[in-house]
Amino acid sequence: GDSEGALMLWKHVLARGLTNSRIPFNTMLNGLCKMGKMIEAEEILDKMQELGCSPDGITYRTLSDGYCKAGNVEQAFKVKDVMESEAISPSIEMYNLLINGLFKARKFSTVSDLLAEMHSRGLSPNIVTYGALIAGWCKEGMLDKAFGAYFEMTGKGLVPNIIICSTIASGLYRLGRIDEANMLLQKISDFDLVPDHKCFEKFFKSDMKQLDTRKIADSLDESARSSLLPNNVVYNVVIAGLCKSGKVDDARRMISALLLRGFVPDNFTYCTLIHGFSAAGKVNEAFNLRDEMLKKGLIPNIATYNALINGLCKSGNVDRALKLFNKLHLKGVAPNVITYNTLIDAYCKTGNTGEALKLKDKMIEEGTAPSVVTYSALIDAFCKQ
Repeated sequence: GDSEGALMLWKHVLARGLTNSRIPFNTMLNGLCKMGKMIEAEEILDKMQELGCSPDGITYRTLSDGYCKAGNVEQAFKVKDVMESEAISPSIEMYNLLINGLFKARKFSTVSDLLAEMHSRGLSPNIVTYGALIAGWCKEGMLDKAFGAYFEMTGKGLVPNIIICSTIASGLYRLGRIDEANMLLQKISDFDLVPDHKCFEKFFKSDMKQLDTRKIADSLDESARSSLLPNNVVYNVVIAGLCKSGKVDDARRMISALLLRGFVPDNFTYCTLIHGFSAAGKVNEAFNLRDEMLKKGLIPNIATYNALINGLCKSGNVDRALKLFNKLHLKGVAPNVITYNTLIDAYCKTGNTGEALKLKDKMIEEGTAPSVVTYSALIDAFCKQ
């Protein structure tokens, strides 16, 4: 920001004697805090008090937020103490920013004390509070605490937003809890959690060749701003929607346009595309995408390989699917019940119950329990023999 220009305007405010209102003080304070100029912000607070204008909750909250973002959470709490000494009670917004500050400073051991203090003052956590808690615990790898906050939130009737679900899913992926992550990402790609999701409908119902991808990207950027969502989250949701609608080539074209906007495809992007191309029978393209993600340093997980194995099985390449399955351990990826069921079902459908039974025995040896789907496929195959 232009701090010199702002300070010049500030001098005009003082020269005109507009010092009875807190608004210009709070505005200047906010600007300085956003620029990380905390010494200058403190000077504005001193000047405010010197001129007889009493700080309010917004003043102290702005200053505290500035210190939190600067990594000085201790000073942020001192501001809160001063605020309370002047009989101004901290708001839920104040507590939310302090929670964020504690996680940023990795002082999360005191988060529970702050939450207890909130409750003692009659303040209930809101969606922002839970979002901060979930993001903080996920970042620290404490998924159990993150889930605790998540279930507490939903138990109170608060609906998780796309950012919260994305945060938990990312944490689950990092810990290898793939099935749970996929369950949450499925909610996102179903658009159950996307604010104002109707704005995306035209993209899924139209022929992308007839649309200007640059205008679509502009619209998506605007949707991200209005929804307060990261651009990449919105881009991934739209790509997932196109793939789910069977418009995988359109999804590819959309990505080409979004790359010019600085879009960086991640594991979820590639996993979505690989699922889409595999389901559409375009298995070779799906493998090309796998190779592309490897070149970018992204590591395919079991969900990605399950999509490839499923695509190969559906296209009749069961032997190639088995070869890929046998190479999974070399890639550091362990097959799960979905992997086994996909192959068992494929062998059952081709009448090769012998290979299907071998796979069932192998999954038990490897510690993966057969599911109802496993036995249903086998029983159905034997009934048809």
